Amino acid sequence: MKTRQELRQQLRQQRRALSATRRAQLSHAICRHLAHDRRYQHARHVAFYLANDAEVDVSYLIQHAREHGKQVYLPVLGLRHSGKLWFVPYKPGDPLYWNRFGIAEPVHAPRDRHRPLRRMDLVLVPLVGFDQQGQRLGMGAGYYDKSLAHRRRDISHWRRPYSMGIAYALQELPHIEPHSLDVALDGVTTEYGIQYFSEA
Repeated sequence: MKTRQELRQQLRQQRRALSATRRAQLSHAICRHLAHDRRYQHARHVAFYLANDAEVDVSYLIQHAREHGKQVYLPVLGLRHSGKLWFVPYKPGDPLYWNRFGIAEPVHAPRDRHRPLRRMDLVLVPLVGFDQQGQRLGMGAGYYDKSLAHRRRDISHWRRPYSMGIAYALQELPHIEPHSLDVALDGVTTEYGIQYFSEA
């Protein structure tokens, strides 16, 4: 049985093996599915990400969201000891820099413009692997799980934000054994459509 790290390596290699043209085709298909999803359509505050390491490119949907009056946010790394993400308003063309993991993020805005995930309506979550129970295999640092930790404590019927994993279908795994701090996804979108794991 492969370790999580071995699975990460395998899936990242498969993702990188897709040609740039194929990645663009699949990314557009995924964005089209999301654009027609009622959770996306009703959301006003949406957390996106910038694609890295051959991830699904959601830049088309960022532009779509802005054209439809949604507030777009991107993640920035919080303080090292917190292990959490903060989200800042973003529009295409805003200055970016490379964080300590080599991932582009907006130049830090004043703290009063940061917005925690619990105040988002929808968060699009990048991932390395997923399964049919909504478990997610990330890069291993746990930033999204720590930022969504309130979801494990909140037993109310309305648990913001709705978390939507974004992936190519080839990233699906038969089973991911969850760790104690993992937070399951509410849904996953691939080029074949949207799978819902929760009606949160």
